[in-house]
Amino acid sequence: MNKLKFLLIGLAGGLLALAAVACSGAATPTPTPNAPSGGGNTVATGNPLSAEIAAVLSDPARFASAAASVAALSSSASQVSGIWVTGTGEQSLKPDLAIVGLGVQADGVTVAEARDVAANAMTAVVEALKKLGIAEKDIQTAYFSIQPQYTYRQVTRCPDVTPTPVPPFTGKPTTSPESCYMESEQVLVGYQVNNTVTVKVRNLDIVGQVVDAAALAGGDATRVNYVSFTVEDSKAAQAAAREEAVKDALAKAQQFAQLTGVKLGRLLYITESGGVSPTPIYRAEAFAGADAKTTTPISAGELDVSVSVQAVFAIE
Repeated sequence: MNKLKFLLIGLAGGLLALAAVACSGAATPTPTPNAPSGGGNTVATGNPLSAEIAAVLSDPARFASAAASVAALSSSASQVSGIWVTGTGEQSLKPDLAIVGLGVQADGVTVAEARDVAANAMTAVVEALKKLGIAEKDIQTAYFSIQPQYTYRQVTRCPDVTPTPVPPFTGKPTTSPESCYMESEQVLVGYQVNNTVTVKVRNLDIVGQVVDAAALAGGDATRVNYVSFTVEDSKAAQAAAREEAVKDALAKAQQFAQLTGVKLGRLLYITESGGVSPTPIYRAEAFAGADAKTTTPISAGELDVSVSVQAVFAIE
């Protein structure tokens, strides 16, 4: 490995020397004391590594391959050079928006029956939400489907067996118990309709009331899938977290330079990742007939806005 390293360094020097000769227009090399008679450009030395470099320089194919290796080595060195650091910043803020995912699910023997039950239940849910002050623009259909429902049952199959033609022959097939077998059979039992909506609740004090109102209005068909919290505009918090992350990265880079005895150079590269990541509060399915005197407790808590930056500084 060390031999290859020195060889590449020597080749790099050779390349620079050749470039200098080409630029100066020099045509006649300076003979060396050890040069053999007969003319030609020859490098003679007692160092075996120098002789190997000379051999590479005199062979076009090996010269091209070595030049490519020198370029790759230079590129690799430039990619890993410098001081690489990661800075983090975090800000806590109070959420101002709740997202409630709810809907209805209805079953029926026919598509029409299941659809009617689901439509009536969802209409009642939407009307209950509007009475709580939820704007129509904040109620959005997220999913709707009508799917057949099947069940499986065990049935006995007995293939027909043609009787032996013994008079009097009737020609009617009969069955034999030995030929019967059991198998599972798919049976259509009805249809299921699912209709879910996403509701934005801007007044966090009524989130529990929204859940309860939907459960009471939709009856047993009501489904509450999740409740999550977020902020409508997190730009200010992100800017503050970003500033904190950059300061953290700068402090780390300066510490690295001080500990290693080098001088911190200019910023070469910086990138950012992170943001608001609210965690949904998942709930079980709601049910009808809930006690109207008790409101479902929902806590908004706090949200963390985190930003990470990766920075690369040169070493001077």
